[in-house]
Amino acid sequence: MEEATELFGMMQAMLRASEAARLSGLAPPVEGTAPRPKPKPASAPVGVPMTDEMMLTGFLALGAGTGLLAAIAKRMSEGAAAAPAARPPARSAPR
Repeated sequence: MEEATELFGMMQAMLRASEAARLSGLAPPVEGTAPRPKPKPASAPVGVPMTDEMMLTGFLALGAGTGLLAAIAKRMSEGAAAAPAARPPARSAPR
């Protein structure tokens, strides 16, 4: 649980840093500095562009999936070890 809390804190710090960097790029230039040249429009992207938020969300989903897989594997291995003995079929009474 401590590792998950630490990972969550790291992810939040990365998101804050990413948002601060994004907002600083949108801020108007300070007087006395040359304005930034506008970037050239890129060619049409192939597929979905990957952002920091998408990557962090993907890591979170990957971690959750890994945890679920580990829990299922543990339950299956415990279930196989503690399986009850098979009962013989019940015989019907003669008529």
